[in-house]
Amino acid sequence: MQIPLDLKFKGMAHDPSIEAVVEEKLTKLEQVCNRIVSCHVGIEQINNKQQRDHSYRVRIDVKFPPHHDIVVIREPVKGNFNHAPLASIVREAFIAGRRQVEKIVDREQQKHKLSAKSKSKTAPHLLEEHVMENEVEGDTGETLI
Repeated sequence: MQIPLDLKFKGMAHDPSIEAVVEEKLTKLEQVCNRIVSCHVGIEQINNKQQRDHSYRVRIDVKFPPHHDIVVIREPVKGNFNHAPLASIVREAFIAGRRQVEKIVDREQQKHKLSAKSKSKTAPHLLEEHVMENEVEGDTGETLI
């Protein structure tokens, strides 16, 4: 990555174990696409005032050329606080992000294959036109190149 990982915690203290999970998942994401320019991860603790329980919102922003921005947001449904461990929420968010990146990378590879095939099909045709332009007839009516 050109820009180092930007990991921010809001409403909670920095957690080294969660940072390790984020770095591990980012490494796996870079195996899918080695052109990632930046990754911003925001983790926010949401307080449920009625039950004194905590829930988490995770947002991942990944950028890679040409002009691809992937955004994954995992947050509890309004009124239904998710009590899953933070590490599993982070993993789920990165899995969803990886799926999006894989789709884009696959689409780009298909476009590249199609353009390579179309170029290989047109190349002999262009070569034939080039040869025909350079043909010259000799005195006996035979074609000379």
